[in-house]
Amino acid sequence: MIRSSPARDPLVAYVRFPIPEGCHPEGEDVRVVDARERPCPGKLMFFEPALYGIVAFEVKPDTEFYWVYLGNQDPGRSLADWEPHAGVFLETRRIEGNRADSWQDVQAMLELGRYAFGAGYRPIRMIHDGFNPYGPSDGYLGIYTAYLRVSRAGTYDFSTASDDASFLWINDKLVCQWPGRHKVHGGLQGEHQGTINLPAGTHELRYYHVEFEGRQAAMAAWRPHGDYAFDVIQEHEFTPILEGFLYDLEERDQAVTANFEVQPLEYLEWGDRTLIAYKFTDRSIVFNDRINKRRWKFSDGPSSEARQFSRVFFSSGDHEITLSVEDGRGRTATTTRPLRVRAVDRASSTDLEFIAESFADLVRSMPIDELNDDDMFVAADFLYRKGEYKAAVGPYRRWIERQWSQGLRPTGEAMLAVAEMLADHLDQPEPALRFCREQMKRLPENHPIRAMIGLKLGRLQFERFDQPDQALVTLDEARDALLAADQREDVLREIWIARGDACRALGRCDQAREAYHAAGSISTGKQARVYDMVSYGLMVESYLKQDLLEKAEPLMEEWIERFPQERLTGYASLLEARLRLARHDRDAAIIELETVLRCDPPAVYARQALEMLGGLYDDTFQPEKAIAAYQAIIDNYDDPEDRKRIKRKIEALGPLPGR
Repeated sequence: MIRSSPARDPLVAYVRFPIPEGCHPEGEDVRVVDARERPCPGKLMFFEPALYGIVAFEVKPDTEFYWVYLGNQDPGRSLADWEPHAGVFLETRRIEGNRADSWQDVQAMLELGRYAFGAGYRPIRMIHDGFNPYGPSDGYLGIYTAYLRVSRAGTYDFSTASDDASFLWINDKLVCQWPGRHKVHGGLQGEHQGTINLPAGTHELRYYHVEFEGRQAAMAAWRPHGDYAFDVIQEHEFTPILEGFLYDLEERDQAVTANFEVQPLEYLEWGDRTLIAYKFTDRSIVFNDRINKRRWKFSDGPSSEARQFSRVFFSSGDHEITLSVEDGRGRTATTTRPLRVRAVDRASSTDLEFIAESFADLVRSMPIDELNDDDMFVAADFLYRKGEYKAAVGPYRRWIERQWSQGLRPTGEAMLAVAEMLADHLDQPEPALRFCREQMKRLPENHPIRAMIGLKLGRLQFERFDQPDQALVTLDEARDALLAADQREDVLREIWIARGDACRALGRCDQAREAYHAAGSISTGKQARVYDMVSYGLMVESYLKQDLLEKAEPLMEEWIERFPQERLTGYASLLEARLRLARHDRDAAIIELETVLRCDPPAVYARQALEMLGGLYDDTFQPEKAIAAYQAIIDNYDDPEDRKRIKRKIEALGPLPGR
């Protein structure tokens, strides 16, 4: 439908339309007629089955409704040899080649670069753009076709400013150019200009912009010859064009016509992938009934039954979409159309975190299991890295099973991610334990991935299931596998630390010290603060006194990672217990103190550990254990004043039942 009124300019309109299957691949069967079925002069401006078509045509002041015919066996008279002489039209293509040092280079690009990102009439009639509105804003060739109104005959200067190359033509004459790769700043004062004599009237202006990478800019400016400054050519200086709105797509002699609308939303650069979001809307029509059922099917796997929905594609490329609909009477229709998925710069939000969150919502709502293997992995990994563990763990596990079933070996990172999500984020240690054991059985004995999974399994066994003896067996297997593979010293270091922790939990102080020493001899490979062992402890203690837990905790982790043998000195255990207590985790504090005392009873800080442990036992209503801890201080340390103070604590606990 076109809404128009009489005007001084010739009335010209355009409409964008979907391209159903069965149409001529070059659009030779496209026709436009008015409500009386009179042919309208027109021109097919753009026709790409994987995207859409755009036709410009002449309209009459008293006519609102027009029909675009396509896909006809006998289309009748073709579109006349007619030019719209209206609007600013832009088509962008993927560039082929890496030179734009001359017009001949651009001609070669035009011959080779047939892959179109998209096209359309610019809503603001100017050649003044800073991005590609139809695709990625790097690696594209922009082709503008516009019609300039010259009210007074004379000589005019034109200039171009761009990033990178640009060429401005008027009436088939190259007026000014700025070839090569460059920034826009060297052209903003009219440095790249040319002069042409123009009679009054409308003149065709073509502007070619080549953008390789980095920032984008394309500006066409003019002035009467000799004037002081150039001005960007304004909207009113180009002839206007009317926009037509597509009401329906009907198939002749059919009660039901399947049709849908596709709208690009946003894209997100994620690692080496580009995630691209699209919205799909069912626009099917039916006579004297309504659509009762529908099913969408995408060539990359997913399906849907919603009337309108959004989804994410995990890479650019050509896809195929099929929509099947059925009305209440059982009448059906199906349409299949190609879709060229590409990253379209919407020039909207620049808040990458907000965009990433919106993508996480979309991916979480998708039927991820229906994706192909490659995209399923990307979807699961994206959700995992966004902290959507509940949504990510299932697809990740199913992807791993798919890999094994096809005789392929999943990545160690994927297996570790599943174990981490189950054990640490979803608090499902038993499924995590079973998962690690299953993967260990499948992996070759001397494979580094087996060592990584074994490290996680060993940690689970003694940290979550209190099975340090079994953990030692698992960790030794993991160590042997890694030594045989002769790689991943960072993992070997973690295995030695885990082995030391397991020995420490069993009270095997010498074996723990040996393991920590082995770990300490391997560099962490990380940039760390220039602190010695004592400085770390003093800094952590200072933060604890100031109640700066957010600073104390990471520094504590770094200290123990750099100097694992500190786990046996007692000082680190005291601070670790104080930190857990500050986090209101008395049980973890008690376990830490019990472990260091069991491993090394005469440790330097054992007396402080015993007193702190006695107080924690008292707070948790374990008076017998509290008295035993206090009595150990009296029995092993000779300070008379200290003994009196500890005895008073024992007396304060009162008589125990049965004593």
